[in-house]
Amino acid sequence: MTAVQVAEWEAYNRLEPIGEYRRDYMEGQILAMIQNIAQTVYGKKGKKSTTQPEDFIPWNKGLLPRVDKNKVQSPDDIKAMFMDLKKNMRQLRGTKEPIRKPRDTKE
Repeated sequence: MTAVQVAEWEAYNRLEPIGEYRRDYMEGQILAMIQNIAQTVYGKKGKKSTTQPEDFIPWNKGLLPRVDKNKVQSPDDIKAMFMDLKKNMRQLRGTKEPIRKPRDTKE
């Protein structure tokens, strides 16, 4: 693999985790669902405590921040993330040229 390909996979893994973390997270989702159902059925009336998948991943404490489901990224945040990715890709290639050259258009 080239350095550019490794960087692309690392960027993809940040957006959509793959491997062991993803499997652990999926198992955490199942355990959280079971816990929440059991709490609803057998718990004290009026007590609302829900668990999250991250609560069942013991090695995850402090590695990844808990995602606030109500927080929406602004367009400027998204643009800044992609501009950083573009800058890092160019540094790996050792050039300031565009990664893809525009096609010649014939009318």
